[in-house]
Parts: sequence; C-alpha cells; structure tokens
Amino acid sequence: MSAVFHHLGGVGPPVLMIHGFGADRLGWSLTSSALTDAFSVWAVDLPGHGSASNDVGDGTVGALADAVVAGLEFTPPFGVVGHSMGGAIALELARRGLVSRAVLIAPAGLGRDVNSEFLRKLPEIETEDDGFALLKLLVANPRLIARQMVGHVLGSLAVPGRREALRKIAGGLRGVRDAQAIPNDVPMTVIWGAEDAVNSPPEQAPVKDYHLLARVGHLPQAEAMADVNRICRAALGAG
Repeated sequence: MSAVFHHLGGVGPPVLMIHGFGADRLGWSLTSSALTDAFSVWAVDLPGHGSASNDVGDGTVGALADAVVAGLEFTPPFGVVGHSMGGAIALELARRGLVSRAVLIAPAGLGRDVNSEFLRKLPEIETEDDGFALLKLLVANPRLIARQMVGHVLGSLAVPGRREALRKIAGGLRGVRDAQAIPNDVPMTVIWGAEDAVNSPPEQAPVKDYHLLARVGHLPQAEAMADVNRICRAALGAG
C-alpha cells in the first residue's frame, strides 16, 4: 500500500502537500504555485483517492501515514502542508520525526466536531444535485462550488472500488479525535475557517501560531487563497 507522489515544481527544500478526504493532489494548485520559487513542492494522492489504488489497509490515519512513508521520493525531514484528513496525517508524520515544519489547515482531530454526515454521504454521491448539495458544506460562499468540481468528484467515485475505500477511510476518521497529540519539537502553524461546517474550529487556539479566518469555511486554501499562501510561505521559511 503506497501513496502516489507528484512533483508540482520548484527546487529547494522539499515540501509535501497532503489533501483531505475525497480530494486529491489537484486541490493544491492555488497553493503550490505560491511555493515553487522557494521549495521543491510535492503532492500525494492518498490511497483511495486520485491516481492511487483503493488499497487503504484498515483506513486509519496511521495506515495512510504508512502509505505516505512507503512512497516517499525525497529524504526527511521535510516541510508539510496538510488539509483536514491530510492535517491529521501530517501530525502523524511529525510524531514519527519526519517533519521539519508543518502547516495544518482545518486538521482532523483538532476541531470541536467533525460532520459525520459529510463523511457518510460523500462516498454515496450519485448525481450532480447530490454533489452540489453536499459539497456546498465545504465553503462559506456556495458559489465557489463549480460544476467542474462536482464532476471531478463523481468521476473519482466511478473508479471501481473507490466508494468502498472511502467508506473504510470515513470509518477510520471517526476515531481520530483523541489521537492527535501535537508534537512540541516541530514548528506548527494552524489555519482554520471560522465558518467551517465540516470540521468545526476549536474553542481555544491549538498552537501559538493560529490563524482563524473570518467568512471562510472548510477550504481556506480556495476561499482565502492570498492569506493562506502568505501564511504558508512564512511558516515554511520562504525567504
């Protein structure tokens, strides 16, 4: 079981971008382009997503972190940017001593509450109407959910075995909350949307370098691109 790595461009210290549940490497296009002048930027397709296989092991964050380690194409330690489920995986990699700096965007396990209905319903989307209705939960401004995005999700779900793989991962995510201790030896930055309806922001700042963005939902990297890119550059040590 292995994640599939894609080099998005740039030279310099490696930075790995890890997507969230039901997404893939393409969701980082607005962020990676702001980093390639200073870093060698990589993104993964996690098992059960994008170009990766549907072998997800037991579907837990630990198993997905194992898959990332198995596919590594550069030498640790490395910077990491993780969104939602990808944030939980980034934390697991940091606990294993593989990460030099981390940016966590709405990381699973650190919020007040994960929308279990979103996890349950995403693998079951059958029509465009179903897709629009569910994916609008991701953003504060529903106009940001385009037909192309819905079509991309439906295309991914059409891959044989993909729905079952996502159901297994959804089950694994329901148990992540109490396992997300933050390592104190890795510089951590957390970004959250104040109107996140999928993974509610915590009542107290989880780390010192915490950015709660107003009028933003679960996709700060799309809804507040300029702010997120600026924060990522500073947090990762871009000159």
